Amino acid sequence: MKGIQYFFLTGRLAIIASIIALLASCGFSKSFISSAPEIGESIGGPQKVMRYPEFAITFDPRNDVQLGQVDYVVLIPYRASSGETQHNKVQPGKFRMGISLFPYQKGLTLDLSQVTIEIDGKHYTTTSVFPYPYAHYPTEQAKRFSDKIHGCPESQPRVFQGSLPKQPINLEANGLWSCYELEFSVNTPSPRTHFKVDLNVNNERNQLVRAITIPFSPYNWGHSDSFP
Repeated sequence: MKGIQYFFLTGRLAIIASIIALLASCGFSKSFISSAPEIGESIGGPQKVMRYPEFAITFDPRNDVQLGQVDYVVLIPYRASSGETQHNKVQPGKFRMGISLFPYQKGLTLDLSQVTIEIDGKHYTTTSVFPYPYAHYPTEQAKRFSDKIHGCPESQPRVFQGSLPKQPINLEANGLWSCYELEFSVNTPSPRTHFKVDLNVNNERNQLVRAITIPFSPYNWGHSDSFP
């Protein structure tokens, strides 16, 4: 008799465990449209890294638009939202873009005040610089492969709190990314807008090392999250 009771008890426990496992599959999925570089190596979503002999660089335009969300339980949708919602907080007449560089050599400089975006044939240069808002310590993997994995440590000086640097910044070749958020005096462009970013990287003697132009175009992407 005890063996039968034990059998039914373990059976009930197995059923309860199965139910918990099924409930753990609850989650949601979201879809977005963002501006993304037309060139470079994908590092997830719209993020890409562009590599040159002297440095690697990434951009993060703050103009993502969420297209919709679907909530589901055990893979069965139970609620969906549609329509377009600005994913990032924007202000009229201001457009922000994250920019991160990883120098492969010493002695590189960048004049943040001369980074230019071209939208609808008009050019706009940086008006303010802020700390990179998503800065974080690199993971152990990022420490080993920091030229391949994006990581902006909090230990970097949090300078340029809305000011414009009067001199070019030195890009330290210390195995870390140099990360900033640039603001331009123009309305945040739709992620469906094609635009370009131009910048020059110089050496310590203010001699041109490399000039780059990065075209941006719309990129649709999404992600899913699960929770118990």
